[in-house]
Amino acid sequence: MVREDLLPWARESDGYCGALGLVNRETGEALLVTLWADDDTRSRSAEAAERLSSMAALASGADQESLENFEVSIIEVLAPQPSRDRSSSAGDGQ
Repeated sequence: MVREDLLPWARESDGYCGALGLVNRETGEALLVTLWADDDTRSRSAEAAERLSSMAALASGADQESLENFEVSIIEVLAPQPSRDRSSSAGDGQ
């Protein structure tokens, strides 16, 4: 439901900057964080986001515990770097 409905809607919303889904596989708890350009664009999306969040919880059988607003104080996302297999270059002069 999140990938099929919530994310496409969010991508079309003014001010949407991204999302981060977190899950604890041991407990089944999940958290979805959406990122917005500013408080105004987040506020304009809040009513529709609340409806979509409730629908996603209902469809998945999850409990929706809360929707909370936070200001991002730091964000850093690094793309994984491919590892280089050094054993294949052993003895080739490199």
